Amino acid sequence: MRYYTIWPCPLVLVESVLIKPALSEIINDERLGMESSVAFISKGYIHLATGGQNKTTIESQFAQQVRQRSLELQQRHGWKGGRSSGMVSSQMLWGVRGDETNRMQVNLTGLCRGRSRGEVFYTLNTGEVSGIFLIRQETGQEIRLLHSADYKMHNVAVRAGHNDIACAVRNANGIANLAVMVDDNSGLAEVTEGDSIDLAPSWMTGPARQLVFQSAGIARDASGYVRGRGPYSIQKLDLDTGEITNLAEDSKYDLLSPKADGAGSLYYIRRPYKRPGERPKWWRLFIDIPMMPLRLLYAAFQYLNWFTVSYTGRMLTDAGTAKQKEIDAQRKKVLASLFDAETANRDELLNATDQPGLVANSWQLMKQAGNSKAEPIAGGVLSFDICQDGSIVYSNGSEIFHSPLGSPAVRIAADDFIEQVASVDMA
Repeated sequence: MRYYTIWPCPLVLVESVLIKPALSEIINDERLGMESSVAFISKGYIHLATGGQNKTTIESQFAQQVRQRSLELQQRHGWKGGRSSGMVSSQMLWGVRGDETNRMQVNLTGLCRGRSRGEVFYTLNTGEVSGIFLIRQETGQEIRLLHSADYKMHNVAVRAGHNDIACAVRNANGIANLAVMVDDNSGLAEVTEGDSIDLAPSWMTGPARQLVFQSAGIARDASGYVRGRGPYSIQKLDLDTGEITNLAEDSKYDLLSPKADGAGSLYYIRRPYKRPGERPKWWRLFIDIPMMPLRLLYAAFQYLNWFTVSYTGRMLTDAGTAKQKEIDAQRKKVLASLFDAETANRDELLNATDQPGLVANSWQLMKQAGNSKAEPIAGGVLSFDICQDGSIVYSNGSEIFHSPLGSPAVRIAADDFIEQVASVDMA
């Protein structure tokens, strides 16, 4: 039998310690009703937004305890690098306040709607432990379904109308597999294996226990060291038969975060793929060499500009409109904090300075209906979800849009740094 394995998140982003909340709003859209309420992860917290209502922020009690312990530990050992000792701590050196260091100890890595109204499932990683949690909005109750220090959990997915829960688990060796819980009291059982990267599982509708997910093979050298990976493809796993089906692949693109609607259409994000060790075209030398002095000057200016924005909130130049300067400042502060193991993806994000979101237009949301050719339906998409009525919510990292059936997409929410969105049912 052929198996696949995936990284739990297409893009791992670390919250910037220099970000100051600047953009946070909810836009009233009457078409975004109770069935299409949105939950999203921003700056280490879960936020809930319903059409015409204010945003509600939910903090994990477990995450709060981790942050509190981290702060107490930092205060207890502050003499080793604090002000009173006469030494400069690393936090002070890099401009990190104690509360910001504390907040960085927790990383929310997955979010999805629950089995009933008012429920939100999520995965959370700290430096030592990872777990799957459930929050009930009405009572504020948080239930820890599972936790482990052996691996990191990502991309939780709950099967509608059933107790099955799926997620991606990443082991210490860097390999990630899909794992399933049959109910809240059972442990995780890995359902894929192999020298590959499997992540972003999503349940398909219907009586069969089937998952769609993204998968990429790992490239190793003769000594067995990891040198890269192949492009992500979209696979379907039938848990009852163990059969694996290839739904979509493209050697030029990564196909990420697949989801299927009730009509059988497949949605996923397509982004350009860069082969490991790929060399630039030879003719690029005739462009790169003359441009080197200008690029060095530009890099020095951008560093000084970033430093000025971080500590004064203002840019070095007054060029451009006030709105554009605000967008550029927010994006630079966010992008300066991104941690992405893939250099090509990081470069693409940093070079997309003309986009209001965090990703370039080349990150496209695709729809593939049956055997027909996949077509792009939106550009600059970092995360998306399918609502129960079949409409789509998606985010470019700074804004959230709702795309009703047969109608243009409308912006419904905005925040500084939106990592993931999920359509949920609010109580």
